[in-house]
Amino acid sequence: MAVPARTCGASRPDPARTALRWPSRGSRLGPGARRPAAGPPRPLALLLPPLLLLPLLAAPGASAYSFPQQHTMQHWARRLEQEIDGVMRIFGGVQQLREIYKDNRNLFEVQENEPQKLVEKVAGDIESLLDRKVQALKGDGCACQPDADQPIGSAQGPAAHPQEI
Repeated sequence: MAVPARTCGASRPDPARTALRWPSRGSRLGPGARRPAAGPPRPLALLLPPLLLLPLLAAPGASAYSFPQQHTMQHWARRLEQEIDGVMRIFGGVQQLREIYKDNRNLFEVQENEPQKLVEKVAGDIESLLDRKVQALKGDGCACQPDADQPIGSAQGPAAHPQEI
């Protein structure tokens, strides 16, 4: 490429340069005209189709992805159980209770449960609770109590005549 000579700080365009026109973006070829050859193929164009097909060939069929295997689910269940157990130990305070027990073991007394006594105690607590409620209904003067002139077996509903359980 020739370098144009400069004179007096001004330059004149080279006549060889001005004779060639630059192709515009929307240049149209006339009828019967051919586009120039694209040149040698690019490496990316040669590698792209095999690269796109490689994952399809390497992947197993879609049926393999439909549901996990039994051993995989068992592994997941064990891991989930361990995670839940760890979270419950942290947030449930189990570890703190164990440490408190270890620190103050001499203050605690471990006794064996006697089921008959436990049932009797709970039954007595429930009976006393119901007795208090019956007394509250009788002493309240509510409309559910029978009138003095009505016989005891009158049809005022079961709430009017509480029975001991």
